Amino acid sequence: MISLIKNELIKIFHKKGLYIYGIIILAIFSLMIVFDKFVNINETSLDMIYETREKGLENYDLSNKDEVEWYVDEKNLIDTYKLKKGYDSNSAEYYYIENTIYETIMAMNRAKYIEKDEEQYEMYKTQYDEQVKRLDNFDWKVDVLKEKEAYELEIEELNNSNDNSETVSVRIKELNFKLDGIEYRLKNDVAPSFSNASMLVDNYVSNAIQYESINKDESKLLNNEELMQKRMVERAYNITKYKIDNNIVPDDDMTMQEDFYSEIESSTMFYVIAMVIIAGGIFAEEFNKGTIKQLLVRPFTRAQIYVSKVIAVFVALFISILVFCVLVFIYDFIQYGDISSFLNPIIDYSFKTGEIIKYNTFSYVCLRLIAILPQLIILTLVCIFTGIVSTSTVGAVISVFGLQFVNGLVSSFVSEKITSFLPMNCWDFTSFLTYGVSSNKYGTLGSSLFICVLTMIALYILGRMFFGKKDIKNQ
Repeated sequence: MISLIKNELIKIFHKKGLYIYGIIILAIFSLMIVFDKFVNINETSLDMIYETREKGLENYDLSNKDEVEWYVDEKNLIDTYKLKKGYDSNSAEYYYIENTIYETIMAMNRAKYIEKDEEQYEMYKTQYDEQVKRLDNFDWKVDVLKEKEAYELEIEELNNSNDNSETVSVRIKELNFKLDGIEYRLKNDVAPSFSNASMLVDNYVSNAIQYESINKDESKLLNNEELMQKRMVERAYNITKYKIDNNIVPDDDMTMQEDFYSEIESSTMFYVIAMVIIAGGIFAEEFNKGTIKQLLVRPFTRAQIYVSKVIAVFVALFISILVFCVLVFIYDFIQYGDISSFLNPIIDYSFKTGEIIKYNTFSYVCLRLIAILPQLIILTLVCIFTGIVSTSTVGAVISVFGLQFVNGLVSSFVSEKITSFLPMNCWDFTSFLTYGVSSNKYGTLGSSLFICVLTMIALYILGRMFFGKKDIKNQ
């Protein structure tokens, strides 16, 4: 048996298609590196783009109502860009221009060109001049302290209103979450901006408010869909709260670790294509070339041949995924040049324990790959089975990619309650790993496992049975 498996692996890794596919992946990575290194839009390029757009303003007919609207929209963007020039995109000034001055610019241009209200225009122009003047010595804490004062005043008024309604109670909690965010900003010098540190604060506040408003009693939720929504909010809240409490601020630029695991997670199609190349012809090519007869004249049973080929396919698929992960690692290393981020823990939330859990990069990636393993196993067995029945590599390939089409077609005519238990709707366990619940409306971990295992066994037995009874004399 070992020698059979070894021979099958040698055949697989002599396939030209596998190496062509590898070359294509390398080419894609190389193009991405070139694009990231050389084809980036710098400030000079943006200046040229906006200069062209500004010259284009001369072509608008301001007597035409529609064109005036377009003119104003374009002018708003150009005027805002001119102000943002010279400021870092993660700075407090940049954020202030985008979120405050931009609103004034829109109102000012609308008053001048659309409403043609000189008085309104002058009012907004004065406001605009004052806001622009602030940029010379910008102090973001002034605005934040005003917000804090307004929230505290509102809380005081609500507490003194003697209104004990649920609406008032919820509003007070919302305001307290906002005050928590402001206190964190002031304590850690985190200005409102587009930086990851600032967005972490914003996300914490919004997640906390949303989490406070949801029904936390899972027994009262009607279905998996509601349970999934609840757990998405709960997970987001607990992760951001942990980061805020422990002052874990993400880098403004994507790290090598983040890029690596996000690419591995989103590359299921790469694994499926590798599987199709490996499994599509494992039997079909033997039939077409007539080499299957050479195997049968040796002292091997059909069962041994079938098992050895199936094992060889899965071993080769594992090696291909491993090689792909190594290529992604090399690509990311070339991009970032620093693997220190790989030592950082990946923070997640466990619904089983109700606590934060930390993964190292290796274990996190392995768990994510294991979560899609049922899909890869089922598709591999489908590919093998179809190759045996049709004796066609093309037929084997079409069967894999046709499954989703068939699933969509069936879903159009059959109720969701039935289609939810089709293998194609049960084989991705990523949501179980992330939320402890299926994304499938009617599925559970037990039912999904049962359906997937049953499908694997059925496909394996069918493949073995058909190969055992296949008339090979005429092949």
